[in-house]
Amino acid sequence: MNPIDAFEKLFFAVFGQTTYDELMILAPVNRVQYRPEWTKSLFKIAFGIYMLVSVVVLVNLLIAMMSDTYQRIQAQSDIEWKFGLSKLIRNMHRTTTAPAPINLITTWLFYLVDVCRAR
Repeated sequence: MNPIDAFEKLFFAVFGQTTYDELMILAPVNRVQYRPEWTKSLFKIAFGIYMLVSVVVLVNLLIAMMSDTYQRIQAQSDIEWKFGLSKLIRNMHRTTTAPAPINLITTWLFYLVDVCRAR
């Protein structure tokens, strides 16, 4: 197994696409296989540690990114609230409408004032 194949198998193992059986390498047919039993246990332990560390690092990275996004939104929220409030106040000053039942009276009153001024 060359380093590129090893990297590929470990990379896809993080996403659950590789199993322990796929990582076991068999010796060629014409060669004598010499593999001590403790190497299988060592490989299982090393593979388990790799999987654990990679998942912990990825979860911590996700938490850090979400925390940074939350802090940026929190820093801008006061400015956004003040901007929205100023827009609301500006629109309220621009219009002279009253609530629904009263607007009939005020509309007719302003109309009569405009007619009187025009004469």
